[in-house]
Amino acid sequence: MSESERERVLIFYILKKLMHKRTEIYIKLYIRRKKRGNDQATPMRKRNHQAEGI
Repeated sequence: MSESERERVLIFYILKKLMHKRTEIYIKLYIRRKKRGNDQATPMRKRNHQAEGI
């Protein structure tokens, strides 16, 4: 394994970790919103707002 390959794998791994964390946060927020029952009227608009915020 060359130096650049190792770097690429590391970066990829870190990015995957970050994406996973971000997804977890998104899911938690979504569940919390659902419990409050906020997004029953306009689910799509609310979801788009959330996506922009993250």
